[in-house]
Amino acid sequence: MPEWIDLVLIGGGVLFVIGYFGWALGVIFEEYFEIKKVNAFKQDFEKAVKHSQPSWEEIKEIARTNNLAQSRVLRVFQGVMKKILTGEAQEL
Repeated sequence: MPEWIDLVLIGGGVLFVIGYFGWALGVIFEEYFEIKKVNAFKQDFEKAVKHSQPSWEEIKEIARTNNLAQSRVLRVFQGVMKKILTGEAQEL
């Protein structure tokens, strides 16, 4: 094979590997920050339940301040409600 084809293949491979690791790192950072937002919402939601009985609209407002999708809010809501109803979280 000509030398320039080898260089193109190696260069393309290097670019692919760099792109893949950049994408993977981006996904990891995105998930890390999403987990932080979910944990912050969970803490805010538990505080709200402890001090009052927030309506669904108020829960959505708390979620909006934490910039969370409604599907994540629903999962946290279900988890906290399970803890409340089973008596695991007696302080709530």
